Amino acid sequence: MKSVNDLLDYVEKGHVADWLVAIERNIGRERLRVLCIKVLGWLKSQNHLRTKRALDLNMAYPWCAELAGVLAQDAHLAAIFAVAENTFDFREDVSDELRNEIRAMVDKDYEPRLMTVK
Repeated sequence: MKSVNDLLDYVEKGHVADWLVAIERNIGRERLRVLCIKVLGWLKSQNHLRTKRALDLNMAYPWCAELAGVLAQDAHLAAIFAVAENTFDFREDVSDELRNEIRAMVDKDYEPRLMTVK
């Protein structure tokens, strides 16, 4: 859950957690910010849906490919999330309780200036 909180701090406060430093250096500040906003927006939207669904990824978009790359190379987010068949979702072994805690935290603490849900 700390890794998701680190994403929140990155977007809201500009704080770069130690494990995000190499990722930011690799893909750049702007692209990492977009990646974080997409993940946080998806998590926030899940609280407003009856049926939870994975985030669809189109690998033609740089942030989608970069998200898959981050999960393949870094254990922090990969401990909670996975990319499979062009979708991003919680890992199967993540408990419903932890999923709900993460969604609730993001819903409470993430206040995007503009949020769109497809």
